[in-house]
Amino acid sequence: MEGYAEGEFHLDTSKVKIEMGACETRLCPAGREVVSYGNNNVIGNISADNIKKEFCYWFYVILPRQIQELPQPSSTFASNCFSDNVDLECTYTIDGLNRLKSTGLKMTIWVLYGIFKEENLSFSPNLDYGGLQSQMDRYGILTVEVSGTVHKGNSCIGRFEHTFELVRSPTKGTFEIKSAKLIMHK
Repeated sequence: MEGYAEGEFHLDTSKVKIEMGACETRLCPAGREVVSYGNNNVIGNISADNIKKEFCYWFYVILPRQIQELPQPSSTFASNCFSDNVDLECTYTIDGLNRLKSTGLKMTIWVLYGIFKEENLSFSPNLDYGGLQSQMDRYGILTVEVSGTVHKGNSCIGRFEHTFELVRSPTKGTFEIKSAKLIMHK
């Protein structure tokens, strides 16, 4: 999209994007301010629906592609997209019950690296029919909930629910992922 340098996707009070360092471009239009009107979340003329779709495209398409190119996990990769104390929780019951919790940017990048590169999992989010929802609360926390199917190679191995909490950084003015909770099951 026009007006952004390659590798940017911000959710900002003046621009709708999350910085991605050297990542690929997929962005919302610039120059919009986040405004919450009761149950309607609007960023200028951009609705929360547009933000959640752009965020999903970044997380489920661009981020995995970028992780596949990494020789090893790096805490500087995507560091502008996650808060330093990000919480990540993964629960999966595909081959028995497994639960993984991590706190901090470095551990989160390692977990995502394991999911997308080592396990070679891919996610197909349901962007319609209630599979994608978002809401901004009175504290300014944007919650994005995504449901869909999880795949390994050409095989569908189950379903997933993913909940993200995005918070605005007071120093950068951009939204960052504060927490992510992933549940995968058959």
